[in-house]
Amino acid sequence: MEFHHAPASFLCTTKDHFVEVLRGQHGEVPIMQGIVGNGKAMFELWANNGESWSATLSVVTPDHGALMCLIASGTDLIKIIGETPGVPL
Repeated sequence: MEFHHAPASFLCTTKDHFVEVLRGQHGEVPIMQGIVGNGKAMFELWANNGESWSATLSVVTPDHGALMCLIASGTDLIKIIGETPGVPL
């Protein structure tokens, strides 16, 4: 299998501001998180009862402090494994 590099452009801002937008404007809360790169970053999945969701990546930089970047967002997030598959998260 061959992989190709695609140019990426992510929306990034301070983590505090991004959290305010996700909670305040979208009603989303973090529902999953995981450590990336031996603790160098944090992946989080945010959602609001299946209406919308956002996938973010947070890093701490010496120049800018805690930054959060949006890597994907969408609607109709559903659970595919677990006790009740198909139920919105």
